[in-house]
Amino acid sequence: AEINAQDCFGRSPLHEACALNYVDMVEFLLQNGANIDIQTFDQKQRPIHFGAKNDSCQCLTKLLAYGADINSLDSKNRTPLQLAAEMNRANIALLLINEGASAAICDNEGNSALTLLTEKMPDVAVQAMDQLYSTDNVNRKEFFSLNNLEGTKINEGRTTAARTPLEIAVQKRCFSIVMHPVVQRLIELKWEHYGKSGAIWDLMLNLGYAILWTILSLALCHEARHMYLPLGSKGWLLGIVIVIVIMTGNEIRKQIKDTLHVRQQEKDWINWRAYSLEEDLGYCHPGSTGEWKYLAKEVKSVRNHSTYFNNGDGWIYFDWLALLLVITTIITHIAFLKTDSNIAYKIHRCILIMLLLVLWIRIAKYARPFQSTGPIVVIFSHILKDIIKCSFLFAILFIPYACAFWLTFGPFSPEPVTGYNNFGDLFYTMLCMVVGVDFPFEDLLSVDPFMARLLCSSFIISTAVVVVNLLIALLSDTFTRLYSNAVANAVMQRAQSILQIEKTMCKKRKQDYYKFMRDNCSPQVVSMGFKSQPKTEKGNTTDTILNEIKTLKTTVECLQGKCYSRQESTSASIGELLRHNHENTVKINKILNILVAKKQTDPGISDYLLKRQDISEHVEQRHEDPGPRLRKVLQSSGSISTVQNIDRRTRYSSLGEVNEGFEDSEFPDTLTARRNDMIVDIIRHRKSTLRRSSTVSIPAFNFLATGAAGGRSRSFARRFIHFNRTDSHRASCGSISL
Repeated sequence: AEINAQDCFGRSPLHEACALNYVDMVEFLLQNGANIDIQTFDQKQRPIHFGAKNDSCQCLTKLLAYGADINSLDSKNRTPLQLAAEMNRANIALLLINEGASAAICDNEGNSALTLLTEKMPDVAVQAMDQLYSTDNVNRKEFFSLNNLEGTKINEGRTTAARTPLEIAVQKRCFSIVMHPVVQRLIELKWEHYGKSGAIWDLMLNLGYAILWTILSLALCHEARHMYLPLGSKGWLLGIVIVIVIMTGNEIRKQIKDTLHVRQQEKDWINWRAYSLEEDLGYCHPGSTGEWKYLAKEVKSVRNHSTYFNNGDGWIYFDWLALLLVITTIITHIAFLKTDSNIAYKIHRCILIMLLLVLWIRIAKYARPFQSTGPIVVIFSHILKDIIKCSFLFAILFIPYACAFWLTFGPFSPEPVTGYNNFGDLFYTMLCMVVGVDFPFEDLLSVDPFMARLLCSSFIISTAVVVVNLLIALLSDTFTRLYSNAVANAVMQRAQSILQIEKTMCKKRKQDYYKFMRDNCSPQVVSMGFKSQPKTEKGNTTDTILNEIKTLKTTVECLQGKCYSRQESTSASIGELLRHNHENTVKINKILNILVAKKQTDPGISDYLLKRQDISEHVEQRHEDPGPRLRKVLQSSGSISTVQNIDRRTRYSSLGEVNEGFEDSEFPDTLTARRNDMIVDIIRHRKSTLRRSSTVSIPAFNFLATGAAGGRSRSFARRFIHFNRTDSHRASCGSISL
């Protein structure tokens, strides 16, 4: 049978074994000449790709032990790590990263494993980003490979819809990603190049815009004919109005342009991502139902992705609200100037008040990138969310009580009470009850004492006690939670503002930034000890624990060895091993023939071994019966210590004792059958065990293969080579002659 046979998709038996995580079959195929780099027809994927995307940890480990390329590429230039990230295989991704797989390799479409890991497995992505950061403690230098975080965008003339890890981290609110030293350095670099100037310009522009509207509102006159006349004394007010109109037009243009631009970018990303997944869906094997279902689910999720309001930034709604109020205020102002009526004046005044409130709150959006004000803005936005949540509970309690007060003391009751005869007065009076302000309770008692006490007491308890205290508890928890993570929130807000500026930045400025990244950030060298981020006590404790765990892991690996590599075996070494195997086979057959011939006539073999005090220094010191020890050593020959000490001769292995016992002495006629029975049974038992075993055997017993079976000898030689090339056991397995 052809071991590298392929089906219509180009899948070989090794591909299928890796997809099913059938590690014994993978080892069998590799030992019998299966091509470890065989590729499928269309996608050009190798067995290591199949092991990665099907979560076959054991098979992947075996492939790496046999020399598979950990960064092998398929037809789209995707690595096994990228496929594992696409299929959300966290264990495989972590294994590949620990074995040195590169997470920064981009495929033909500009996507990288690092981006997918950030999207699906942020914890694993943090470890992958360690590849982009290194230190030189001797020269006190830090190295940041920032170019790998920008993907293929920094290449001249290359446009792609793929997103960068920073964009995904901001969209998913992954604080662990943005707090990584590499990402922090990237944010700092972007801030220095264009983020800082853009943020200051936006802040000053919107601050001036709010100030102009404030001046205009303070100069508002209830008589339209005296608003801008006479021009000699009020001409400056007309100039402010002209500036406001120009700035409003520019704000409308910018808002529409930014919205359309971001919307188009989102559409391009959706089409690109969905097309890529659908292309992979077309290559799915009919038997791979799990892979097909997962890809179909991913395609559906991408298609349902929002095209604009998808980044969790509530300030987008606030911008449109401010723009709507500005346009409404301008319209009502023109109507007021034309009609010169009190109704138009009151409407314009109310809308202008709301506009001023929105414009001044909107300035907080442009104060987010700055480190001192960023956390405060985040806390304020979350406090507003908590107030809205409690407002729902307050509303479902307020409405029925308002109806009860209206029915009992309203205008349609037998005795109406002042302050409860219209909705405005009723609403204000009930709010006074909640906040503890005096309200006309005596008037209620004079009309209906029982209902007055019942309604007022129950309403105050349910709102002023329960709802208000619940709101205070929520606000306290929000403040404590966010302020304790103030640094991370400030970095996240800065990154979010930088990305918004970058999306609307002109092409020339982008190209200048990308040129700087190509020339100076691959890698960027920074002196240590400057601009270091302060860490909390909790962060220092966490870093200490992680460092201790890494040190412990390194120590264990040094003691036990770490084997995921396989050296090349030369033809000369294989021939030498086969020669020793054949010689040892001939010698052991002679020994067996001698033992069988003397089995009936020599019953004193154990007593003879006891008299042989020179067989081992260990036997001379301990004065113990060598028969049981010989049996114990032979039966435990799978132990690593036995093989490690063969060359050192600090203790005799089973083969060493048999070798010395039979070569250094002649068998006298007084040997008993007990020794023959013992050694023959043990050696034959080891022969049968070796023939049945499908795993690597101790090299000292490879000579037990029969010399006539050339194929079996080669099989034992291959097992010896695989064991000898394994670094995890650190065994010094030299050939042993009998």
